[in-house]
Amino acid sequence: MDKFKKYLNFPREVRMQFLKDSIAELYTFTDDDIEFYNDKLDFNILSYNSKIKWSYPLLEKYRDKWDWNSIEQNDLITKKFNLALLFPDKVTCELSKCTCFRNLDFCENLDYNCEKFEKPVAIVPRIIIKDLYVYRLIDYLISIKGINDKALLMLYLLDKELEFVGKDDD
Repeated sequence: MDKFKKYLNFPREVRMQFLKDSIAELYTFTDDDIEFYNDKLDFNILSYNSKIKWSYPLLEKYRDKWDWNSIEQNDLITKKFNLALLFPDKVTCELSKCTCFRNLDFCENLDYNCEKFEKPVAIVPRIIIKDLYVYRLIDYLISIKGINDKALLMLYLLDKELEFVGKDDD
C-alpha cells in the first residue's frame, strides 16, 4: 500500500475530483450513461475520452457542452469525422484532405477502407495525473469491470468515494 499513500493523504475533495476526472477520461461511457450523468460529468475531460463509441448523433446532442478544442485533439474523433465539415461553427481545424484513391476535394469519411483510418491512434492521458499508480489502477479496474454502473451511481449521484485502495491497519 506504500504506492498509494500519496493518494490516501490527499483531502477527500481532491481524491473525489481525481476519481471523477479519471473515470470521465477512461470509462467506456455509453450514450445512455452520458445522458443519465450529463449534469454530473465534466465534458471538458469527457471530450478526451478514447473509449466512448463516438457518433455524430452523440456529438450533435451535446454540441454546446463539449470542449471543442479537446474534441479536435481527440484522435479517435478526428480520424472518424471531418469536424470542419460537420461542425464548422465549433472547430478551428480545416477540412480534412482526402488521401485515398478517390482523390476528392476533402475527406467525406464515408467508408472505413480509407487509409485515414489505418493509422494507429496514440492514447495519451489528458488530465493532470495526481497519482500515476491510482490512475493505472482505475484504468485496470474499468477494464475488468471493477468500476461499473454501480460504481458510477455511487460516485456521481451519491457522492460516495470508491474504496478500491484501503488504508493499512498499522
